[in-house]
Amino acid sequence: LRRPAADRGWIDLLQECADRSFHLDHGEHLAGSARRVTDHDPLFVQAYAYAASMLMWSANRPDAAAALLEKGIEYNPGSTKLKYYLAAFTYYRLADMKRETAVLAVLAERPDAPFILRRTLANTYEKLGHRDRAVRLWKLMWRMPRDAGETRWLLGKAARNHMSEADLEKD
Repeated sequence: LRRPAADRGWIDLLQECADRSFHLDHGEHLAGSARRVTDHDPLFVQAYAYAASMLMWSANRPDAAAALLEKGIEYNPGSTKLKYYLAAFTYYRLADMKRETAVLAVLAERPDAPFILRRTLANTYEKLGHRDRAVRLWKLMWRMPRDAGETRWLLGKAARNHMSEADLEKD
């Protein structure tokens, strides 16, 4: 009965987001609604992603959005989507992101971390003035499988930072 309860909660959550009161109260109840859905079905990745997006972009509740994504990642460690969303939210919120950057750093160390998560974290480090950390990530990404676009991005980063392909290969 847990899955049907989660599905019912999901429908309620979608209706809540479509209701005019959602915007008037800045999504005050959305985090609670999302918790109810995901407590019934902790593997419901779409519920975490959608509710976190609404909390972040429509309700201006970035802390609640990040907390919801972190819970989703805890229960769904293989979800690239949730990791990508957390990375995007963190990059957007460069003003106050110490906690989120720490979470991304832990996720980036995992062997299954998606390229885009590491790329976002490297960009974040660069913007924060932590070039050494960004370079370490670029070198890690150079050693992992990547597509042509990702290779071009890495070579561009290296060139802009006066590094060669050989520099990326060094430990």
